Amino acid sequence: MLSSIEQKRVGIFPQYKASKLVMDALLTYAAPQLQVQGQENLNIISQTIQQGTPTIFYPNHISNADGPILAKILESRGIHPVFITGLKLKNNPFTNILTRALTTIPIWPPSLRSSKSEREKRRKTNASAFTASIEALTHQHPLVIFPEATRSRTGNLQKGKRQIAERYNHLVEGTQLVPVAIDGSDKMLNVGRILPKRRQNVTVSFGKPIDAEVLKKQSEKVSRRWSQPAIDTIMEKIASMLPPVRRGEYSS
Repeated sequence: MLSSIEQKRVGIFPQYKASKLVMDALLTYAAPQLQVQGQENLNIISQTIQQGTPTIFYPNHISNADGPILAKILESRGIHPVFITGLKLKNNPFTNILTRALTTIPIWPPSLRSSKSEREKRRKTNASAFTASIEALTHQHPLVIFPEATRSRTGNLQKGKRQIAERYNHLVEGTQLVPVAIDGSDKMLNVGRILPKRRQNVTVSFGKPIDAEVLKKQSEKVSRRWSQPAIDTIMEKIASMLPPVRRGEYSS
């Protein structure tokens, strides 16, 4: 694994210990008993990461607390994830604190337009993000990417972005993809709320890992644009672990 100095050198932003302590305290206050389902899958995933298998976690996104919640669970297993985060998060002081509690790689979100003067910055930011992502994956730091690319304001699962599968699934050969379903975090810290509500039930479910190359070959049989059926397959796995009322775009 990479040290904090090595992380900075390759374009990864290490977590701030002070921010992490604050966030851990808030999570203990708000969700003292995080429910984890799919423990057998997580055990297998933990072992393969320790053996050097490049891994990407794909969770749904319903709250700003999702990242810290997932980080807390993974770090308790000796897994040190790196989160792909959009630059626009830095516009909000509170979400900035949340982000600093995590180890991150900043990207320029597709939804964030760039002016002519910003285009070079966008290009450099995204180029650096891909390089940093490869370094993370090859040094036992799994990536965490929210495939919906933004929080769901309703709590229901949104359509997965095919561009994410195109950009990240095959950065490193032999990558495994892990669908993750988060339920209840929006009640703990919903949109517009600064402090979390106390003693909320939050469940995080881990699906079976998917071989990225096998998924691509299967998806190519469905469509020449393989990335959409590939990300849809991942989203369907997430939906299967959520309550039916939360499945949104993938309720059928």
